[in-house]
Amino acid sequence: MATAVSGLLRSVANTMGTAIAAVVWDLRYSHRLLQYADEHAAQLPTQALAMIQDRLVVEARTAAWQDYFLFNALLATLCLFPALSYWRHEKYGDPATPQAAAAPVHLQA
Repeated sequence: MATAVSGLLRSVANTMGTAIAAVVWDLRYSHRLLQYADEHAAQLPTQALAMIQDRLVVEARTAAWQDYFLFNALLATLCLFPALSYWRHEKYGDPATPQAAAAPVHLQA
């Protein structure tokens, strides 16, 4: 039963992670698209805006992916260090304390 619950929780986490990633990427894409459009709109006449729309979309998409990967790198870094210390503790355990050597036993005949 614990394995089933663990699998269910993993599936839910994978689904939520994908959904959150899609929302973050979409928000950053929209933000970058508006930012690039505002920067170039004042410099170009109306006819030229139609010609550079593809360029704006590509720049915004690239910047959104960069933001997304930076977010993932920061999240992975925040999760990695606690997991690493836990893994090290589980694998190697606490350092063994040195024990005193046992005194030799003398047999009397």
